[in-house]
Amino acid sequence: MLRSLKIKFMTTIMLIVTVMLVGILGMVVYFTKTNTRRESIKTMQSMMYPTGMPMRPGSHQFAMMNGNTSSDSTWKPMFTIQTCSDGSMFAFGGTDYDLEDEDLLNELVEAAQSDGETDGELSKYHLRWVKGTTVLGDAYAFADITDEEKMIGGLIRDCILIGAAAYILLFFLSLLLVNRIVRPTAEAIKRQREFIADASHELKTPLTVIMTNAEMMTESSFDESCRQKFSDNILKMSGKMRGLIEGMLELARMDASAGAAEFSRTDLSELARDSVMMFEPLYYESGKALTSHIADGVTVSGQGDKLSRLIEILLDNALKYSDERSEVSVALSPQGNNCLLSVTSKGEPISKSDCKNIFKRFYRIDKARNDRGGYGLGLSIAQSIVSEHRGTIRAESREGCNTFSVLLSRSKKSAAACGVSGCSV
Repeated sequence: MLRSLKIKFMTTIMLIVTVMLVGILGMVVYFTKTNTRRESIKTMQSMMYPTGMPMRPGSHQFAMMNGNTSSDSTWKPMFTIQTCSDGSMFAFGGTDYDLEDEDLLNELVEAAQSDGETDGELSKYHLRWVKGTTVLGDAYAFADITDEEKMIGGLIRDCILIGAAAYILLFFLSLLLVNRIVRPTAEAIKRQREFIADASHELKTPLTVIMTNAEMMTESSFDESCRQKFSDNILKMSGKMRGLIEGMLELARMDASAGAAEFSRTDLSELARDSVMMFEPLYYESGKALTSHIADGVTVSGQGDKLSRLIEILLDNALKYSDERSEVSVALSPQGNNCLLSVTSKGEPISKSDCKNIFKRFYRIDKARNDRGGYGLGLSIAQSIVSEHRGTIRAESREGCNTFSVLLSRSKKSAAACGVSGCSV
């Protein structure tokens, strides 16, 4: 899939590059050739009419064109063939052609007359001609364009070389650009595959337990107490599957709604206090203490329900993975244009690598993988909420305390951003 996508991108980019290079270099050659031809025709016309008037036999201009002055070299290699009303013709000017050869003169004039135009080129002789009228009759000015043809040929060759070099350079640059463009798609596909594989693995175990216990319940050899135990196992695994599926659906909904959420001014201080109040009984039953230091009036721009969910995930996370009879501290304070909400608890130290990977979906530290009832989705949901609110979340482990931090932007009136910290594996 990625390979075909890269090929399509490269084909499109190189097609655009080809059209642009051919167009630009083609215009350079065309306009150079057109301008050169136009300047050449002007010069030839000035040779036929040096003073802007038709030439007359015996005039000073006629003498100049006939090679009787030192200005003869100015018009070399250009010459003029003058036709007369009595059918005769004569030629004058500087050229490598034999102007005494009447057959050649007739051939040149006939070739020019056959075009039916006032100017043109005779590729056979490498000459450009311009037709004019004098008091004697029609006159034809001819100019050697050998050097001009060489110049245009050299320009075309240079354009081809430049175009080829630019094409190769742009090909490799386009390849790098395509790889950079496709990289997010490749990462998304990789995450999707990992998510499906992990979800399948997580669902496989409880499903196997449910099927095994259901089959054992059909056996007549087991008494009622055993059947009740099998039933409890089925209910337990069903609840685990339900929690896992709900977490997956929540992540899917958040991914689908990313970028489309409508934010409003939300009192984060109030949300934090409500969450702490809700979790205090749970901490008390677990023999743990929950303390808070929450500043007043800390507001952020966001969605209240999702921010509440964020705090609840971190508090639940700390409840599950903190040491027995330990204290969990929640603090919220403004930090200039930011605000910091921290949930800190004592527990098993988290390695630096785990601090980076702990927000991945279905990621759980091996020691606590199967004995704390987690699904490995809570912190992934928290990270999605933080990302949706254009914030950052991170985990730290120092001196036996584990901390997760989230940075969010405060609303205009409170001008701060927020951070959340907590413990989890």
